[in-house]
Amino acid sequence: MIRKYLILIYGLLLYCDAPAQLEVTAFWSQDTVEMGQICQLTLTIFKPVNTRILAVSRNVVDSVYSAYQTLQALGQDTSRSVVPLLADYDLLNYGGWQDPGEKFYFGPNDLSWDSSSSGRDELLQNSFDLRLWDPGENFIFLPAVLYDSGAGQEQHQEPGVVKVFVSPPAVVANTQSDSLSMAPIKPIIAEPSNITDFIGIFYGLAALAIAALGYWIFSLVSRKRNYREAVEEKPKEPAHVIALDALYKLRNEKLWQAGEIKNYQSRLTHIIREYIENRYSIPALEVTTDEIVKRVRNVVLSGNLINSMERVLRVADLVKFAKATPDLAIHEQFMEEALHFVRETKETEQKTEDATGGMTGTNKEIKAI
Repeated sequence: MIRKYLILIYGLLLYCDAPAQLEVTAFWSQDTVEMGQICQLTLTIFKPVNTRILAVSRNVVDSVYSAYQTLQALGQDTSRSVVPLLADYDLLNYGGWQDPGEKFYFGPNDLSWDSSSSGRDELLQNSFDLRLWDPGENFIFLPAVLYDSGAGQEQHQEPGVVKVFVSPPAVVANTQSDSLSMAPIKPIIAEPSNITDFIGIFYGLAALAIAALGYWIFSLVSRKRNYREAVEEKPKEPAHVIALDALYKLRNEKLWQAGEIKNYQSRLTHIIREYIENRYSIPALEVTTDEIVKRVRNVVLSGNLINSMERVLRVADLVKFAKATPDLAIHEQFMEEALHFVRETKETEQKTEDATGGMTGTNKEIKAI
């Protein structure tokens, strides 16, 4: 099987005449994992939107190599060379892809991607779950990719390897010898038990009962005090007030005008995610853009607002992870769309009549800076 992969990679390098139009990368979810721990490997392809991926070499998950196994094969003779040996690992799933069966590549019917696009560029991703068993450095070679750019089929092979370090599990063992190992240990002479042998247990049970009673009384008192403090505590500012204040502050810092595009887009999307989390109790700071869009559709009725918010988040993902460079006009446009999204989805306080027939309470607004 390894020989087939090597022949495939060599052939792709030999016949690839056109300049590469793709950027193929991969990364492990952690730099270091414990032996037997599940680790995620993510493959990404950055490409023009009109380019179609036809096949990906199966070695991306079928050829995880082990420095430990390779060094074991070398033994004491480090002067000779040896082909890297496969690691001992379990492939738990193919992510969104289908099992290719006996084929040594993933074909068009096997591939399914998480994709994001901006203008003429598109970012494709798929993640695999593996369980690694060999200690030390484990690594993969980036896979060969067959694609169609519209002018015919071409092959691409990105050089380089992707590494992860596997640490052995913590083991406590005493391997030192002492004088006790030179002679057998004699058995302890047992003495008949009496009531005094258990007096320490009685004292311990009594102490535990007193401690439990004290803890129960303390919990009741603390619960009442915390309740009173919660009732008297000043209400937190509404989510839209916090978000609008942060957006105006970001606009005034003029980050993208100073060339700090990645910082600007990261801050902008963080404010939007934080607003969604505070407004709708959705953990938007911890989940992916796809999950945010899916959950927001259940609470925001306007499709235009959802599409606007999704476009801002996805372009920011491309800037942060794929180093994309959007048009300059997008930055101010996205600021306006973020302000519009917050204003249109803010939670308002309804006016209520007081005892004298007057009106109390107003819609909470924040003035533009």
